[in-house]
Amino acid sequence: MSVTLADIARKAKVSPMTASRALRGIGRVNAQTREHVLHVAKELGYYRTQGTVLVPRIRKGTSDHCLKVLLPVFIDASEQHMFDQATGCTFGSIKDYLAHANGKWHVECFHDIDQLEERWDKIRSHGIVIRQPLPRAWVTRLTKLAPVVYMTPQDIYDDVDAVVSHEARTTTQILNYLNDHGHQNIAWVGIKDTNRKDINYSRFMENESLFIQRSATTHAATLAAWWMLMGLDELTCPENLIILQRDWNKATLEQIAEQALDRVLAMTPRPTAIVPASDGLGYALIEKAKKRGIKVPRDMSMMSYGSKPVEDLIDEPMTCVALRKQDTGSAIVELIERRMANPDAIALSMKFQGTIVKGQTVKRIKS
Repeated sequence: MSVTLADIARKAKVSPMTASRALRGIGRVNAQTREHVLHVAKELGYYRTQGTVLVPRIRKGTSDHCLKVLLPVFIDASEQHMFDQATGCTFGSIKDYLAHANGKWHVECFHDIDQLEERWDKIRSHGIVIRQPLPRAWVTRLTKLAPVVYMTPQDIYDDVDAVVSHEARTTTQILNYLNDHGHQNIAWVGIKDTNRKDINYSRFMENESLFIQRSATTHAATLAAWWMLMGLDELTCPENLIILQRDWNKATLEQIAEQALDRVLAMTPRPTAIVPASDGLGYALIEKAKKRGIKVPRDMSMMSYGSKPVEDLIDEPMTCVALRKQDTGSAIVELIERRMANPDAIALSMKFQGTIVKGQTVKRIKS
């Protein structure tokens, strides 16, 4: 017969809630009580299952435990004035994610990993959520402070839990959706950024390998998935995959959109749909097309990757694929609590399929 939580609580002479918190390593349970519960559990033959998510989700109203999460932004001291802009675009949606999971967040700016470690005694969070590329040595040091969840498209770090979008599946979703609407000639438009003005991440990555540096760029995972699906086993870039170089000091998004549109219109046969790597680029393309007398979706369809969560795209006209914040927020909570309860558990990478948000920018055409 399997050992239940009630059996452990009864034997340890504590409440089931206290037993649960002690076994999971969370909540207000003193060290002596926790050790006692673990000892009783072991006597009864209870042991944790390695590598499996067993922690139930924490929802408002069902527990007084509140998960405290640090959301650090590493930024150069000279760029301190960009902190608000950086945190807004980096963590805006994650705050909503954590709110759904009864979590508290703390966003703070650090110049480097040494400064974070110096302040850790005052921060003391249950977990750390990373949303920017960092050197591998920094990530290793962070894992020694608290459970770390990496939440970027670039799932390239060993022994770190991650919540990422499933880029290959998302690419297939877009392709299938457009094919089902009669589009066979599709142009895919991405950007490789340098000298980004919003925040300079490259400074931290200078000593990393070239592969890591390239993998950590903004749209690297997206472009790689496109190339794999469009080019299959070809070594050369497919003709319908347009990757433009953008130097933030020299080119605006509107200028890049105009270059992209020139390339698209020069293709033979002319594409009936464009897939930009972000909704910002998509709207810029729509405006440039409009000035040339090309209306979306009457003359050309557009389908992008949404930068906002699905729940915030209700009134957006762009047809896109985006993630649901409830799903990803819950995953962050589960991964952090799982790591708290079992620090030696195997690292998990949770990949999420996007949700198609049907806007007004894709037209059904005859096949």
